[in-house]
Amino acid sequence: MVVVLSFQAVHNHPAVLGNGWCKYPRRQRTNNNGSIVSSIRCGIAEPSGEPAPFGQKTKYKDGFFEKAFMTLFARKMEKFATPINKKKGWFDYDYESFVDASKRVIQGRNRVQQQEVVREVLLSILPPGAPAQFKKLFPPTKWACEFNAVLTVPFFHWLVGPSEVVEVEVNGVKQKSGVHVKKCRYLENSGCVGMCVNMCKIPTQDFFTNDFGLPLTMTPNFEDMSCEMVFGQVPPPFEDDPVSKQPCFADICSLANPNSSDYSNALEKSILFFEGQRSGKLPSNQRLTWRGDSALSDGSSYHVDLVGGYYDAGDNVKFGLPMAFTTTLLAWSVIEFGSSMHDQLENAKAAVRWGTDYLLKAATATPGTLYVQVGDPNMDHRCWERPEDMDTPRNVYKVSSQNPGSDVAAETAAALAAASIVFKDSDPSYSTKLLHTAMKVFDFADKYRGSYSDSLNSVVCPFYCSYSGYQDELLWGASWLHKASENASYLAYIQSNGHTLGADNDDYSFSRDDKRPGTKVLLSKDFLEKTTQEFQPYKAHSDNYICSLIPGMPNFQAQYTPGGLFYKQSESNLQYVTSSSFLLLTYAKYLHLTGGVAACGSSTITADKIIEIAKRQVDYILGENPAKMSYMVGFGQRYPQHVHHRGSSVPSVHAHPGHVSCSEGFQYLNSGSPNPNILVGAILGGPDSRDNFADDRNNYQQSEPATYINAPFVGALAFFSAESTTV
Repeated sequence: MVVVLSFQAVHNHPAVLGNGWCKYPRRQRTNNNGSIVSSIRCGIAEPSGEPAPFGQKTKYKDGFFEKAFMTLFARKMEKFATPINKKKGWFDYDYESFVDASKRVIQGRNRVQQQEVVREVLLSILPPGAPAQFKKLFPPTKWACEFNAVLTVPFFHWLVGPSEVVEVEVNGVKQKSGVHVKKCRYLENSGCVGMCVNMCKIPTQDFFTNDFGLPLTMTPNFEDMSCEMVFGQVPPPFEDDPVSKQPCFADICSLANPNSSDYSNALEKSILFFEGQRSGKLPSNQRLTWRGDSALSDGSSYHVDLVGGYYDAGDNVKFGLPMAFTTTLLAWSVIEFGSSMHDQLENAKAAVRWGTDYLLKAATATPGTLYVQVGDPNMDHRCWERPEDMDTPRNVYKVSSQNPGSDVAAETAAALAAASIVFKDSDPSYSTKLLHTAMKVFDFADKYRGSYSDSLNSVVCPFYCSYSGYQDELLWGASWLHKASENASYLAYIQSNGHTLGADNDDYSFSRDDKRPGTKVLLSKDFLEKTTQEFQPYKAHSDNYICSLIPGMPNFQAQYTPGGLFYKQSESNLQYVTSSSFLLLTYAKYLHLTGGVAACGSSTITADKIIEIAKRQVDYILGENPAKMSYMVGFGQRYPQHVHHRGSSVPSVHAHPGHVSCSEGFQYLNSGSPNPNILVGAILGGPDSRDNFADDRNNYQQSEPATYINAPFVGALAFFSAESTTV
């Protein structure tokens, strides 16, 4: 009986458990046919003891036991919810935080996944074998149905408010197995049909009907927020249920289905993604909790500490060049648009620091050496396993005076220098360490010139070859050191070496490989703000880059899909979309601050026009496209479910503690099921030149995420999440 009583409290939601205590005495009312019906006044703080009139929020009195159970089940749901910055203590929960946990559960999950979470939580609160015992104790008889209805009223009141047993007809038989909920507290507080249906009605019906063997049908009324529950009545298939056709109530389910204009929501998710890419010992405030510690001995066999950093994409290798570029772009995003990040600024800085902490290790572990990679990519790609399980070789690769890598070293210097600006005010000592290390690494890159693609060809190519050479990184690194240090020697270096390092060349693709457009925009600020004449050519080249993206301009070079997406190449195309969008917005900011325009032959382009172009690209990624698909995982009503990502596609170490071997993991790669772990905020490779997208885990060109896709998008989203779309 204890099992039965315990479950009665949860049969409408995963985070529900009543205590059976009534704060007010029973009272009576007369129904339409004149008979006396008993009801219970429990927890209502309204003077009448009844729920507030429709359109007004009902006041409740929650005592110790109500709050205890709210806390218990809210905490269970937190395991599945989109994380929040501040962890709650046991005494911090109330009904609002309970509902908030529900809202965060639905974020990043489709309808079926939301319902599965409910079922998992329901099972977690019951003793082993409870459903089987329930079936034995309560076969689907009239008595069992009526008994469950009676128990529902006292044990369920704290979740849904006052309810009463009513007579219903089931299969032609009249019985008191119905429960009338007067004004559902859960629906009233969530204001969302989607939450009611996916987190309450459907999974509760299914659990009672399938797991307990006692049919239950729930019929919510979205006009007055009442609900009718009938034990013993088999629920209809979802497609035949009227709720499947019901538009959202009140707030249009904005939390469950944010639209593409919800830039702040997208910003939060875009930063959260980096927690899913972390390598090493995870901190106590890790928010993507399906991840675990990994690669804790990286570098140990070489007697160096290389624990930490980021996995760049869907595999388990730590590639130095994309990691450094990611860190540079994250830092630049904070530098330019940190003031628009609001409550996400600290999370963004934490993402920068996770990268720089590792890069500092890689740059200082051994004098005259920069460690640029951990893991053999050829061996890694023969396996499909979680980073927490990986048993592939963790070989360490480095560049040195004998085996130079000016490209990866100069990019590392750029990352450290840019980050030193980020932490200059909040952590001056850390900022100083970053800057001094950046200077040493840049000197090393410049003194021992050569491409790491030549020194480490077999392990960095074709994965992250430096096709553009190392010259662009040297100019890029010097530009960031000029900006971070204000040391005249870097200005002199740029003036003396700019011509040989690509300053005179126009290039129309800003990426982890080619830094030339980024360098031009970065240095153009000195001309625009300080009228530093040496940088006037960089402003002209920046104009050329902007003009290359605008159809009809003399210098137009870009290609767009029929749906309006900037298109560069078939593999991971969105990396070029996010990087170009960031440059457009950054340059627009510089122009706006100085009242300047971009010159395209005899035409001029205003900052507002540039912002408009970038906005189209950002909105396309967030769902305003022919497929009506958001290419950010966990954002919007429809987004990719089969992400090419080992940790996301294999059950987490918490759900499946046993080791998943190299070959065992391929069953998850080839599975048609959605990824069990939501890599919230990940932006994937994206659609092809005709706006077509295959939501296929094996199509890595389109379905694989990467840190360097997200990093510039953080800045773009921060820009649009500000109160105004002007700078």
